[in-house]
Amino acid sequence: MAQYLNPQAQPSLDLGLCYRSGRELIFNYALLAAILGLNPFANLLSLTILLAGILTLKMIWDLGAEWRFVKGQGLLAIIGSFFGALGACVMGFMSWLAVIIASIWLPVINPLAISAALWTWTWMIGRTVNEFYLSGYGSPRSNVRG
Repeated sequence: MAQYLNPQAQPSLDLGLCYRSGRELIFNYALLAAILGLNPFANLLSLTILLAGILTLKMIWDLGAEWRFVKGQGLLAIIGSFFGALGACVMGFMSWLAVIIASIWLPVINPLAISAALWTWTWMIGRTVNEFYLSGYGSPRSNVRG
């Protein structure tokens, strides 16, 4: 019990292993969001997007727990994460739009548009959060919360 109260008593993280396991976690959540986007009921789109948002928040929390909620990110990392989240929204929209435009010539893929958007959005948000926590180990001010 005392090792959890003292952050210095915890073993250090293997950054490569933590980064790879974070990517695997992101992949699993993005796949789940894409499956959620395959919802065949058009009138439940709001519920689908709400559930994808909740799923993304859970992914962010799990990534933070994987990195032990490391601190020490600078202002530049915080601003970069903001633009990463903004870019995730834009790229999610762009992937949706690309599938919609492609469905003009191949109408079979039209139901995949929401799934592609949710996959892209979740993947990019996860990668942004993973890089944010990784950047906490780059400065000497970083500490790990227990």
